[in-house]
Amino acid sequence: SAIFLLWCLIFVPNSRIAILGDKMATATENITKIKAMYERLPFFLKPGITTWNKSMIGFDNGSYIFAAPCNLASVVGRTLTAILFDEMSIPDDKQVREVVEFAFPAVTAVAGSRIICISSPRGMQHVFSEIYHRGVAGLNGFAPFKVEWYQVPGRDEAWKAQQIAVLGQRGFDQQYG
Repeated sequence: SAIFLLWCLIFVPNSRIAILGDKMATATENITKIKAMYERLPFFLKPGITTWNKSMIGFDNGSYIFAAPCNLASVVGRTLTAILFDEMSIPDDKQVREVVEFAFPAVTAVAGSRIICISSPRGMQHVFSEIYHRGVAGLNGFAPFKVEWYQVPGRDEAWKAQQIAVLGQRGFDQQYG
């Protein structure tokens, strides 16, 4: 997701992107990743920098990205071309639903806009789970993508057994199943 958002910032002028995390630290971690990737680009791909701080990057092509906690104040009054919800299932469901109700219509009103929702699982009674399952059923326009624990390099049955020893079967199923 960070690579895609950096691509938008560089190649889609006037991109206005929000990264909403379960907490500010989660959101700013994404800004740090994007900065690291930007720094490694060849000079001819780099737009000029207008803002470069812990929670925001701005470029001279009119694009910017900012990090914020997932709350209503972070999105109300903004016209965004993309939102990344990071760890969407972690905040209180009521809070996330409120942000979704305000943010989705504003973002989807912009042609070519994107909404990316990523999260560790947290049960079936959460807006993240609903969006994911409706996407699987083809009911909402989202393209669901799931990474299973065994698809991550270095994870095998021995790794699984070690995690179950620490978390228990229920904890393993919640975090990785």
